[in-house]
Amino acid sequence: MTAPLLDVRTASRSFSGLLAVDSVSFALNEGETVAIIGPNGAGKTTLFNLISGQLAPTGGSIHLRGEAIDRLPPDARARRGIGRTFQVTKPLTGMTALENVMVGTFLHHRGFNESYASAYAILEEVGLAPRAQVQVNELTLSERRRLEVARALGTDPALILLDEVMAGLNATEINAQIELIRQIGARGIAFLLIEHNLEVVRSFSRRVIVLDHGAKIAEGTADEVLSDPAVIEAYLGKQDE
Repeated sequence: MTAPLLDVRTASRSFSGLLAVDSVSFALNEGETVAIIGPNGAGKTTLFNLISGQLAPTGGSIHLRGEAIDRLPPDARARRGIGRTFQVTKPLTGMTALENVMVGTFLHHRGFNESYASAYAILEEVGLAPRAQVQVNELTLSERRRLEVARALGTDPALILLDEVMAGLNATEINAQIELIRQIGARGIAFLLIEHNLEVVRSFSRRVIVLDHGAKIAEGTADEVLSDPAVIEAYLGKQDE
């Protein structure tokens, strides 16, 4: 049997004895889009940090295409196909949108011309080609969100971790971002996303994982998990009978 693209096995992370991620397990296949939801403080971003390499697990393991990666640094994981965005956009200031993407394309294209062409093609894909030579501090929030996706694409990933890539956008911008992710996913790139907007989750995630206090409390379709009493309690608190 073919190994899943990403296989998280009882991954845990503690800080001074406090479990931020508590024995979480799940798998994600090539080209699949999976959402991770949960209340604030549930451990979602910490889990992302374990997958991308900003943190090492204190228990369990993480495999990419069958290879254990949980002790590899972030750059080695990027070379193997993991890209990510951040909840707070983190463009490289003092640089243009194109230069920001080229930082990633240099990972696989050592020559300037090849890196330039690859980065520009990515900006065309995300709708930012007309803004290629604009300094990143002049971009709107919606454009910076798209640039985050473009920067992740620059590393030629098999999997992109999207950390609240819709945050702060209006309804029109959210719809455009959803369509962009769908188009990219049609190329076979897998997405693991953190999202608080449950309507967004319903719109394009076939499978949803719910975390609460660091532990996985539910997994299934959006309709299944959002009707689960344990999930409702995690979001709303225990209701009086």
